[in-house]
Amino acid sequence: MDWRAEIIDTAGALADASWNGIPFFMPDSRHSTGRRVHRYFFPGQDATVFQDLGALDGPMRVSGLLIGDAYVLYAQQLEAAFRLPGSGMLVHPWLGEIEMVLLEPVQFRFSQKTLRVCTFEAVFAPYYPATPPALSSLDSLILGVNATQAAAQQWLVQQLAPIASGALLLSGVQGYVASLQSYWTLATGPTGAAPSAGNAIGASAAAPIAALSNAPLLSPGAGFGAGIGALLAAVPASVASASATQASPVVSGAAGYVAPSPLDGRLTLAVLLAATAQATGQTVTQGAVPAVALAQAALCVASAVQASTTIAWVSAEEAQAALASLRAAIRAVAQLAIALVADGPLTAGLLWRSLESLGAALTADMSALIGRLPAVKTVVTARAMSVWLIANALGGDTPSAMLPTIQDIVARNGIANPALVPAGPLAVLESA
Repeated sequence: MDWRAEIIDTAGALADASWNGIPFFMPDSRHSTGRRVHRYFFPGQDATVFQDLGALDGPMRVSGLLIGDAYVLYAQQLEAAFRLPGSGMLVHPWLGEIEMVLLEPVQFRFSQKTLRVCTFEAVFAPYYPATPPALSSLDSLILGVNATQAAAQQWLVQQLAPIASGALLLSGVQGYVASLQSYWTLATGPTGAAPSAGNAIGASAAAPIAALSNAPLLSPGAGFGAGIGALLAAVPASVASASATQASPVVSGAAGYVAPSPLDGRLTLAVLLAATAQATGQTVTQGAVPAVALAQAALCVASAVQASTTIAWVSAEEAQAALASLRAAIRAVAQLAIALVADGPLTAGLLWRSLESLGAALTADMSALIGRLPAVKTVVTARAMSVWLIANALGGDTPSAMLPTIQDIVARNGIANPALVPAGPLAVLESA
């Protein structure tokens, strides 16, 4: 047996190697590993210092063989695979699949003494993809909102799946959802007039609120829970969107057109927190109504968190108060999920975990924001004076800087007569 036949027999005892799907024989492979240590020398001293720079996954040197009548074609295919940019998949007969990067040019060798055989040497290095940038606290918070909304929908679908067998349960759910129409109509104010600062919430939520009356029209079946969930989710989502930032139109409006400005998120936040309290305070304990109330509460508190991200907080104390209110609402919904866990352990547990994660993400995002906001301090005046003098003492005599200070002092302390502020304590921003 000549040496080529021996190589072929030996290669057949192992799995074929390949690079980016192009097979070859790998009779030999060498790689190094250890630590990346740098040695320092100092003039006039025999002692040296070693600095450990971390683990080393050194280069892998591969000897390859291409054997057969079409060995030139195999070499051309492998050359094309080596020219591809980026990392590739190396199938190693001993080590399995490894994502590698070609580190050095590959050397192919053809010889008249070894016809039908092509040899090559390749040097690879392990490929470690770059770690994606960490999500910002706001991104994590929005993901938590979406996860809570999805978990509430799953809970509702699971709870209302067997409802077709009970007409009494079906009518109870339909009646509760239809009754929410009256609640939302009162909570969001008049909806018939054009959008304005007073009724923009109601105008934004008018269509979803009207759609709640369609609950009795939903036929029981596999899609009943999803239909109820869609009706419940649409209202708080539309309320939250009333304070969302609106994009500028590509085409300008006609003469005299005034684009509607988004509401202050404090208004939508208050409406959604009240709706969450109404749902968690549901006292009906028969049928599937508590399950629907839990979904309603979870959807409302998730939208409340979303609405809070649109608010330009003025002081750290204001943001801390909002955080406390939102955390209390999330805890109330989580407690309701725990109370109903026996009805659906898997979906209730998923909803509870999503609420806990939402609370943690909210705390992280608000804490980062609170640290950058000015605090409210107390200033005591010894005698009655105008708010102009107080602002001058706090912020200097630049009119452009004094006006915001004056407006904040008047609004924060409820001063009726800015020209004559009684002696006593006043709440002012530290930056004022």
